[in-house]
Amino acid sequence: MKKSGFKRISSSVIVFSCVVVLMLLLGACTQSSSPSSSTKAVNQKGQDEAQKQQVESAKPQSQTKDNTPGVTADKIRIADIDALSGPASYIGTASTAGFHDYMSIVNQKGGITGRKIEIVDFDHAGDPGKAVAAVNQALNREDFFTMWVGTSSAAVAVADHVERQKMPTMVISPTTTIYDPPKRYLFTVGAPYTVEAARAVDFLVEELIKNKPDAKIAWIGMDEASGQTMFEGAKKALDAYGYKFATEQLIKRGGTDVSSQVLNIKRSGAQYVMMGTLTKEGAAVLKEAEKVGLDVKFVGSSFITTDVEMFKLAGDYYLDKFYGVWPINFWDDSDPLIQKVADAAKANGNVKFVEMKSPYYLFGALTAYMMAEAMDHSDQLTREGLVAGYEKLNNYKLGGFVDSITFSSKQRIPMTKERVVKVVKQGENYTLAKVADFKEPKHIGKLELPWMK
Repeated sequence: MKKSGFKRISSSVIVFSCVVVLMLLLGACTQSSSPSSSTKAVNQKGQDEAQKQQVESAKPQSQTKDNTPGVTADKIRIADIDALSGPASYIGTASTAGFHDYMSIVNQKGGITGRKIEIVDFDHAGDPGKAVAAVNQALNREDFFTMWVGTSSAAVAVADHVERQKMPTMVISPTTTIYDPPKRYLFTVGAPYTVEAARAVDFLVEELIKNKPDAKIAWIGMDEASGQTMFEGAKKALDAYGYKFATEQLIKRGGTDVSSQVLNIKRSGAQYVMMGTLTKEGAAVLKEAEKVGLDVKFVGSSFITTDVEMFKLAGDYYLDKFYGVWPINFWDDSDPLIQKVADAAKANGNVKFVEMKSPYYLFGALTAYMMAEAMDHSDQLTREGLVAGYEKLNNYKLGGFVDSITFSSKQRIPMTKERVVKVVKQGENYTLAKVADFKEPKHIGKLELPWMK
């Protein structure tokens, strides 16, 4: 019985199998002559999957999320907020031109992950209040991936605001409040004012004073965050050498009557004066010092004090008695990247900044360079990805402008080496000339930088 049952089941299976095979053969014949809509859909789906795989394999590694502001399939939008008018426009227009010209080089090479950089300029006219308004305008548009804010006072004004908005922003401000404590979304170019001032003290003590224990040194600087930060660095470095300031004089922003401050310096008997001023105020100091016959050597304690524009305003009387510090290469160096930027300036109608040998143009180009490298090192083109991209630039060799830069979760200002320079006159233009090579301050450990604590 079991055996006969098995035969019946086997026969049924055989018959059913034959029917299925016949149906499959008929279906194949029909499909070859006229595909059904369902078969078309299956085939199309397969083709779509294959194309998707090809596209995914061809995509750059850095991807973006659909909701990332300022990033589209072919574009990355950046807001540039700088002093394009007003007294500081000679800085803002030059640095903005440098920023644009370097990004044009990036675009010529294909952009970032195939996306071209698009820059929209906003003018804050050197006014911190207008800088806040411009930042708000840019943020409200919700179509910028990242921002750059030029001039130190503007950067200080917007720092907390962009941090709250989680907008990665590059600024030019080595003021302590910008980077200490470190802010997650705020990055700056250059070296800290404290580092610059301490390097200036090294040169003052070791090359100018040269072991004269009775040497007298005066301080004159701005009565605001920038000047206070420079003063802190200079004082700590002088303390390490065993010197004190003979007098400390302060100037309010916009103050051009500095007669009492200069007279106090003369009364102190100082032979050396460290300056932590801005351009207009520094020029006023030099003019007043010449007027009263002050026989001293000046040392600028930051890059903003070593300003070629200052001598256009003050004249050349102290040109051979003024030294300063500078954190990056400049036009007369054999720097291939600066030459590339100079070529871009000529192509983009910005050749006047090359002819002027504008240092601020180079700062703008360097800012763009660091921003582009951070985007290029981002695993995802999101704002958090950009922050991570900056932090990958750790002891990162740039190949131009400076030897290397370092960003990290604790270090938001990337340089600690400064060179000593002089302002020199070439024809009608003023530019910088090297006096001493790039070095870290001898007593950098005394400065209590956040990444060294």
